[in-house]
Amino acid sequence: MKSRAVPRPVSSPVGRFVAASLEQLRVLGAEGWRASVDHARDRWRDSQWRVTLAPRRADDPLDAPVLNLAGVPAAARFGDVSRLLMARLRVEARERAVAVLAPDRTGLALDWWTSEARFGLRFAHPWAGEPAAPDPTWLAAVRRCLDLTRPRFVHVEDVTGLSLPSLVELAHAGPPMVLSVHDLAAVDAAPREPMRLLLDQAVAVVCPSAYVRGALRSWFPALDPARLVLIPPGLPPVSLDGPAGRDPRQVAVLGGLGDAAGGALAMDAAIELAGRGCEVTLHGGGGHDRLRALGGRGGIRVRGYSATGELPRLLAAARTAVALVLPAAPPSFSLELSDAWAAGVPVVATDTGALSERLAEGGGRLVPADASPEAVADVVDLVRAASPRVPRPPSDVDAAAAHTALYLACASRPGTPGVVPAPS
Repeated sequence: MKSRAVPRPVSSPVGRFVAASLEQLRVLGAEGWRASVDHARDRWRDSQWRVTLAPRRADDPLDAPVLNLAGVPAAARFGDVSRLLMARLRVEARERAVAVLAPDRTGLALDWWTSEARFGLRFAHPWAGEPAAPDPTWLAAVRRCLDLTRPRFVHVEDVTGLSLPSLVELAHAGPPMVLSVHDLAAVDAAPREPMRLLLDQAVAVVCPSAYVRGALRSWFPALDPARLVLIPPGLPPVSLDGPAGRDPRQVAVLGGLGDAAGGALAMDAAIELAGRGCEVTLHGGGGHDRLRALGGRGGIRVRGYSATGELPRLLAAARTAVALVLPAAPPSFSLELSDAWAAGVPVVATDTGALSERLAEGGGRLVPADASPEAVADVVDLVRAASPRVPRPPSDVDAAAAHTALYLACASRPGTPGVVPAPS
């Protein structure tokens, strides 16, 4: 999965407005007005999440059985990790209090909520950005949150944007730690020794796919495999409207046309498919130069960014027959695949990363990573003709239940204190 990059916060309101305006203009120029409207709407919804959090006095307790820690904004709709984390936490909040400490635009924010109430608390935090360096300000904020929430577990939702030495210190001196690894690239780029220490001290390491679990076992051979737990992230339920069935002419390219998304191959495959009479729609931002180059071509439409959670509805409304997911880098899970399956659309994907295991039992076809555009189009033609059934993607309810079961299992181990209430 992709974690949104952690930028240097812009403290000035004018500076934030200018940065957001420039980003909107870039989206408008390459992806069109619908994408720009959706992008602006998601930014507004993010800001409303923070506005609607009631302030809390710094000394008032906010008990929660688990304190979640994230290095990317938790309420953000930009980035797969944030989106899937919030989907799961909203389900967990139906049964118990949820607390998450994550960066916002100006520092750190503790969000605490249940099905009936929501509160927020902010902490000053100068941006560090270097995972190998200690972050004492962040660690002090975490310790204050531990005093307020009195959790039985700390759950680190990926290491992206967080200081490894501070995480190791927290794992050594704080409550039992659960660590999720959503982004293998972040682990691979991290200094090896502090990453090894962090993995060794975690009571459980959550992996979104067998591919991630296998990579961690390969990179850290001494890591106890019993602590590597497979929990696929899940999507909220989607209500699909519009005409039923699939139009064999309709093909979607998912993930944008950036380099990491395999933009060069996806661009050439889209041109090839349009030449064969398909109507190709390009979904997702990134690769703006390629999007602009394709925008005026017959048979190709640039849809670009869509509002969070809307992609399955857009695919279903267009009666999409096949979706293309062609990343250049091996994905840890692939939210694009889940979105397509949620719409009932089979996928043609690169044979790499978690895509290989997820498509092994159906729901589409795989193509070699070095496939030509013509070979990709040939496989798309086969899938369009076969119209295969697709599996149900994991749900947010599945993910929340699996995490609760994990906390209970960890609590039952000798020497691990605390019990997290199970959903009724």
